[in-house]
Amino acid sequence: MIFVYRAAIVAGATFVSALAGFAAHWALPAAYMVESKSMVGSVLGLVASLLSLVLSLLIWTSHNLATSQQAQLQTLCNSIIRLDFMLESYGCGAKRGRALLREHVRHLRKRLWYDLHERRHVHRAISQADLPEDMHSMIAFFVSLRPANDEQRQYLASARDIVGAIIETQLTMIRSLDSRAPLLLLVVVLGWSCVLFFGYGLLSDVDALTIAMAALGAICVASAVLLILEQSDPYSGLFRMPQEGFDGLIRVLMKVEEMAADAETGVRAPIGAENPPPLASKISSQPDLDSA
Repeated sequence: MIFVYRAAIVAGATFVSALAGFAAHWALPAAYMVESKSMVGSVLGLVASLLSLVLSLLIWTSHNLATSQQAQLQTLCNSIIRLDFMLESYGCGAKRGRALLREHVRHLRKRLWYDLHERRHVHRAISQADLPEDMHSMIAFFVSLRPANDEQRQYLASARDIVGAIIETQLTMIRSLDSRAPLLLLVVVLGWSCVLFFGYGLLSDVDALTIAMAALGAICVASAVLLILEQSDPYSGLFRMPQEGFDGLIRVLMKVEEMAADAETGVRAPIGAENPPPLASKISSQPDLDSA
């Protein structure tokens, strides 16, 4: 909801600027307004062009960021599935690695959708050439593995490549989320919108319709700022990226873990199936095709 509050501040400041323009129009002499109308209109046209260009550029940039985040998230999910398959194929020695992978996926879900402070902590760690604890644990596990044959060596090499891709993709995503539209740039946009609406109020007579149109214009500018802020962080706010797909990934990993546990403990056979009849009795019980 913090993005909505910021957009509301933009709308309020813009509308107040229009009201200030109405007040200046009422206070200034009419002859003075007629003489300066051409200059005021030229400046307002310049500011309107700058504001529209910058808002369009920011909306396009934030949309590209949201789209790239979605593509990177899909790539990350595919890599996690591949890594779990490689660890399963490696054998029993990679059991702890699969547990670390599931724990890492839970951390990642919390880091992206819920814990913004953790995300900032990861970004600070990246700037200091460090990694989060869950990533360190996975790297240390793969370093400790000792394959026993060529097949395990092949699976381990593939798994290490996938782990590197997973970590690199996550770091890229977090850097992008913390490199949003600069606050100073948004302040400049707010200043331009205030100047623009002050000029509109300065050139307009005060009545109910002009006040209503000024409020509508302020809401439009605030909605553009809201779109920029929302798409710059697609994991929070009103237009957040759905997490059902990532939750489905967690369920798949948990289901694979349960199936592996059942395979190790063994599922008890139905009553009467522990001692199946010998093969000779099965053959003798078949119908005699010759006699038929």
